[in-house]
Amino acid sequence: MRYNDQNLGLIAYGHRRKGDCGDIETLVPLNVGNSARITEQLRILRPKGKTPISDAVRLAAEEMRFTEETATVVLISDGVETCAADPCATARTLEEAGIDFTAHVIGFDIKDAAANAQLACIAEETGGSFLSAQNAADLSLAVTTVVEDVQNTQNQTVSEPRPIVARDDTLDAAFVACVRARAQAHPDPLVQSFSTAADLTDVSAVTALQSFTVAMFLQSLFASCGNP
Repeated sequence: MRYNDQNLGLIAYGHRRKGDCGDIETLVPLNVGNSARITEQLRILRPKGKTPISDAVRLAAEEMRFTEETATVVLISDGVETCAADPCATARTLEEAGIDFTAHVIGFDIKDAAANAQLACIAEETGGSFLSAQNAADLSLAVTTVVEDVQNTQNQTVSEPRPIVARDDTLDAAFVACVRARAQAHPDPLVQSFSTAADLTDVSAVTALQSFTVAMFLQSLFASCGNP
């Protein structure tokens, strides 16, 4: 990741001790130019214990002084909250108390629908986006998509996603089949909707739902299928 002009930090949980809901640590304090340090920490991070999502997100918000300034969290989790807390309620509280608090969430290798719903709720309560990644490549794409979305929003230069493809009857059949198959396999309902859409048009349906991050993810999906 190369976002050296962004104010970034990294908080990890469940990485040092088993069975400890207090195992939450700021690995990289919030600062500009932290991209390389964060990338290196992510490479060596190994999950061992509990998943205290609520307390970790709250700590991140507090470190960004969310009651005084705009604060954005990108949460990556491979499971649900396991520390007797309600992350959806926590997200709602932070949203209500903050100046402009947003949590984008990426679920990693999660097959359980209830688990995905819990993580998606965090994003929904704060006006963020929820993406699901099934492997390392998906995770890298999702992180890049979310961080670039945040960057664009902060720079106030977010524009409508450009048209990507035309009607199905003008496209290569293999390309159409690839996009529909990958969309159907994706956990996000908005992405899934493209598996049955009448046309693979720009991303107007997603734009109407104000989900820029999902729209950008779809652009990457089209590109991976060999967008002409």
